[in-house]
Parts: sequence; structure tokens; C-alpha cells
Amino acid sequence: CKIFMEKLEVDELPNLAAVAELALRDEHPYISSFKQRKSSIHSLSPSDTRYGSYWPTLNPNVARCISFAPQHLFDCSEFCLNAFKHLHLQWDALGADLLTAAPSDVSHLDYGDFSEPEKLQYHAAIRLKKLSAHIHSVYAAAGSAAVKHVYELVFEKLFSHYFPSPMELFDKIFDQTDPCDVRVEFTIAVAVLERFLGDVFTNTCSKKDVPCPRILRDLLSTPELADYLPSNMITLLVCVIGAPACLNLRNLTWHGFVASSEFPKSFLSLLLAVIGSVGQFVLAQGTQIVPRPLMKLDSVDDSLLDFGLGSRIFSSFEDFYAKNRPILAHLIEESSFVVPPCLAAVQNALHCIDTSGGIPNGLTLHRFVAELLPVYEHGIRRVFICANSLSSHLLCAVSRGYFTTMDMFLEKHLDIGEATLQGSLNGLIAELGNPFSQLLFDLFTHPAGKRPRDRLSHGEADVSSISPQFLDRFFGSFIALCLHYHPRRSDPGFWGSFPSEFERCYQFCFEHYVSCFHPRSMLQKSLVKLPLTLQRMQTVVDIFPPRPTNPEEEDESRSYRRNEYPDVLKAFQQHVLALCAQGYSEELTLASLHRRDSPFTDSAELITVNALSTISKSFFSAADAFVNKKEEFDRILSSEKVPVRQKAAFSKLLGAIETLQVGLKSVGMALAVIELKGRRSAMLYQLKTLNRLISTFERYLRSFNENSWNGAIEQLAEIVKFLL
Repeated sequence: CKIFMEKLEVDELPNLAAVAELALRDEHPYISSFKQRKSSIHSLSPSDTRYGSYWPTLNPNVARCISFAPQHLFDCSEFCLNAFKHLHLQWDALGADLLTAAPSDVSHLDYGDFSEPEKLQYHAAIRLKKLSAHIHSVYAAAGSAAVKHVYELVFEKLFSHYFPSPMELFDKIFDQTDPCDVRVEFTIAVAVLERFLGDVFTNTCSKKDVPCPRILRDLLSTPELADYLPSNMITLLVCVIGAPACLNLRNLTWHGFVASSEFPKSFLSLLLAVIGSVGQFVLAQGTQIVPRPLMKLDSVDDSLLDFGLGSRIFSSFEDFYAKNRPILAHLIEESSFVVPPCLAAVQNALHCIDTSGGIPNGLTLHRFVAELLPVYEHGIRRVFICANSLSSHLLCAVSRGYFTTMDMFLEKHLDIGEATLQGSLNGLIAELGNPFSQLLFDLFTHPAGKRPRDRLSHGEADVSSISPQFLDRFFGSFIALCLHYHPRRSDPGFWGSFPSEFERCYQFCFEHYVSCFHPRSMLQKSLVKLPLTLQRMQTVVDIFPPRPTNPEEEDESRSYRRNEYPDVLKAFQQHVLALCAQGYSEELTLASLHRRDSPFTDSAELITVNALSTISKSFFSAADAFVNKKEEFDRILSSEKVPVRQKAAFSKLLGAIETLQVGLKSVGMALAVIELKGRRSAMLYQLKTLNRLISTFERYLRSFNENSWNGAIEQLAEIVKFLL
């Protein structure tokens, strides 16, 4: 444990990793080679056989650029900034063409042959850094009012759907009291741009059945966008936010590779200028952009979040935060989970809670999440690197290597591109333990949990709809991680130095947590409601008096119930007794839930669980239909004139009602025994058989809704026979 903690003390966080690597790491070893061979290379023509002899000893990216434009190679710095001067990127910002400056101006950005942008991205990253500084200086000179006046129409008309008050994104550029922290504004703005580009795709694509790519890199490479947007604009977008070999600022910020203090304001200025450029083009084209609906991240049913310890980590988040704000700040500062460069972002996140009265909501909660998510991910990244004994360079974002992200951290086996480690078990799961790993899956992986991280970072979510329940789990798990990697956690008196809520938070996450959104957990939770459902069905049967056994004694003026299916009913009743003997009990509680041994599920198990979930949903739909059918007939029979056909259907239901109720009861009990008691037959793992069972249930529901009682009972008997 001590060795592990010492590893976590390494304060490795890249300083604009992509730019640093592109500008220095790959070119620095070759500067001397450039100076020695500059004149020789420049004197050769591409047809000369000696021209290619220099390639093997040069950085391959540099070599490709040399072959593309050897006539511009005068010295290393001039090569990096001025290799492609024969075409210009025409692009207006603030009404002035920033990119038609004198050739000596390093902010002059052009790209040359756009048909091969991969040749350009390498050094374009360096030049974009210069361009961003130039744009920022223009903004600063013009002033806040002038800049907002130019962009107001574009931003309010096109982007207010994605983010309320989008002009607020400009405020940080001119805020002299906070000279550095614009990373959150950048993450918000880049998500807005990504969503808008997706809407441009869907509104301009001639083939309506073509889905919009979910990955920004793939979206920018689509022929649909290439046909609509100018090629130089596509290239600019690729270089700024969409290419691993270039700046790739979206991934650097959202995935936690850059601390707030390391992110210059000039990059926010560059991005907002890019957004304005795209928006101006769309308006000039007169294209009507109809936004796709944004996903709501509203509250889910509390019952889904309860696995026996309640649905919340904190009974009152507001009270917990108000009482423990100084303790929280001290804990986070002392913990090894958060590297010092990230402390400012955590303090900014806490400030969001401070300014909202203790309960952040809407846009304040969105900003809180945007501040803390990258810090959270980078903390997990450091644990992942240490737990798997990986090279520390994976802590950084490299232009031609793997970006280590949360999706990779939650894989069962390592997939990092290193042959010696490929396929090895992921040590992060064992390090964090099964309960906390399941919590991470609920927060970031399981679709039923709505995956707020993905939805927000790709601009897919309504930012005002983030659930307070997500705040409870997300921030609670962050606190638990800070406690878990506290240098004094093994001390005897450690927990005595914190209020009891902190220990409960730790135990909730690291010791007791059971997945809420795994398909099997959701199936089991639905079955916990079974006793109440069976009681509702029994009530429907009990309100009808039994029909006389002698039909001659019947009063024709009154409808009675009589069992018309005695053999089937008897078989169903025997099934119920057998299920009770197999362990079924009406005392189903959340304690009945299985504590899963692993957050992972093999494909065969997942197929079975999904099929049983479909069957369970069909059962509860059938139970609701059973209860509602009685209410439907009550409404019909209370009318003055009852159609003969409906009266006959009701009379037949009276003869079938008990058989249907006991049959459905045996289906529900069988599902409970199969899932909660683990009594599965081999047939349940056969996909073909499962699909047949699902289709049989669909036929049953159709027969029942059509008042075809004979068919319904026949299909119900088939379902019961299969499940038993």
C-alpha cells in the first residue's frame, strides 16, 4: 500500500502535451541534422535519387513535409511556420481578415494541398498556437463590447438552443481578475460546436437514413460535411479539435490531460472565432438548421438507485456540504488522488456549490460537473497506470499514441497497444474493488444510467436537466476516492478525524455498493415488486362471487364467475406449490439482490439477462392488462345499454379469470425463482428458445387484449411449462 501511495505522489500532468510534443519532442533531435543537411536537401530535386536517402534518418513526419515542399526549407523554425505559403486560408473574424498578414507574420495560417491534410496537421499545431495568440490580442484590443456585438447575432440565433446565454462564454476572455482559468468555458463551447456540426450534418445530408457519427473525428471526415463546408474550414476544425496528430483540444480538456492553470485564454479565443466562422457561413448559406432533441438527464426513480442502503449517499447534500465545507477542502488538498495542478479546478467546482446555496442545479450543476469530471478522470488514470505497472508516459496525451480514457480504464483486459501487455487483466478493477468498480460502471458505462459524462462532453444533453441524484453519486464517489487514497487512511484514528457521514460515504461506495443500472440488477429490482403485483391481481379475482356449480340455479340477471378450465387451473396451482417448494417467498426485498462478483458480464449471460428482462416486462404488462380489463368491463357494464358482444366477452372472462390469474402468478413466481434464487435451466441460455418464449408472450398479450380467452390460456400454459 505504501509503495502504491508513493507512485500516486508523482505529479505528472502534461503542459499542453500535444503542442509540447509536436513542437519539441519529435523535432528537437533532428535540429542538428537539419542544419547539416539543409543546403544539400534544398539543392536536390524530388527526382534526384539522393533525395530519398535522407528519409530513414529523419523524423517520418518531418520527412513527409520535406518531400511535400522542399523549396521552403531554409531553417528549422522557418520550416515549422512557413512551409506552406502558396495558398491562404481566407477567414474573417471581427470583420478583419486575420490571415492575410505579411508573410513574415507567424500568425499567417495557410494549409496548401487540402486533399492530403495529414501532411499538414503535424506542424499546423504549432502554427495554430501562434494564430490563437494573434486572435486573442485582436479581441483584447477591440474590447468586450465590440467582440460581443460582432458575434451576438450568430451565437444567439444558432447556439442558444444548446447552451443558454452563449455570449457568456466570451466573458472569461476579458476577465482580468482570473487570468488563466478558461478551460471550463472551452469544454462547454467545444461540446456546443460538436453538437451543432452534427445538426448541420443531419440537416444537409440528402440521405435521411444515414446516422450522424457520434465521434467528432468521424463526423469531420464525412463526405456530407465536406460537400457543405469549405475545405479550408474543415481542415481548420480538424486541426483544432478533431485530430490526434494535431492540437486535439477537445480531448485534451474533456479527458483531463490539461490543468486549468496550463490552458491559455488564447485557445478559447481561437475556438470562439472558429464557432463564429462556422456560424457565419451557415447563416450566409441560408440553411435552416433544425436542432435534434437534446437528451434529458432528469431524475430517475429513486427505487432504481436503492440496493438496501437507501437511494442517496447523503440524506441531505445541502446539510452535509454546509457543515463540512472546510473539512472537504482540506481532505481534497491532502489526498493523493488529486494532483496539485488540478486543485484549482476542484476549488472552482466547490465554488459552484457555494454560489448556489449548497444545492447546485441547472447551469451551475453543469459547470460543477465540467470542472470536476476531467479531474476525476485523470485521478482514475493515475490509479490505472499504477495498478497495471504501466509506463508513466501514458499519463500524457501523445499525438501518435493511445489516449488513456475512462472507457479504457473500465475494460476487463488491457488494450493499450503494447504487445507485452495486450490482453492482460486490468488491475484497476482489483485495486478499486468490485463494489466501487460497479459504481464506476453505473456512472460512466451502463446505458440505463444515461451516461452523463458522454452526453455532456458530446453536447447531446440538455445541460439544465442534470439530476441531483447524479451529483450525489458523482461527488460522493469523488470524496470516497479522496478518502481511499489519503496518506493517513491506515492510521488507527483516521476515521475519528472525520464526521460520521464521511465513513458512511466510503462504506457506501467501496464496501456495499451494488450496481443499479446493470441489466441484471434492473431485472432483479423489478421482481422485488412482484408480491404487490400478485396482490393486485388477487384482489380483482376476489371481488367476483363464485358462480353456482349448477347452471340451472343461475340468476340470468346477474353475472357470476365459474371456472371453465378446471384441468389447466389445477396444473397452474400445482406449479405454484412447486415454486414455493423451490424457495419462492413473498418476502422479497432489496436484500434478495445478488452481490455480483464482477462488474463484467460475458455475452451469453448478457443475452440471457436481456431476454429475461424482456419476459419480465411482458409479465408486468400482462398483470397491468389483467387489472385494467376488469376496470374496462366495469365501465362498459355501468352504461345503460351493453352491447351483446361485450356482455358475452365479459361472461367468458368470468369463467377464465381465476385460471388467468393463477397462470400469471406462476409465471411471476417462476421468474423470481429463476433470477433471485439462481435456478436456471440450460434452455434459458439458448437464444433461439428465448426468442420463441418472447414471441409466445407477445401472442398471449394480443389474445388477451382481443378477449380471446381460449388462446390466451393456451399460450400462458406454454409459457409456464417452459419456465418450469
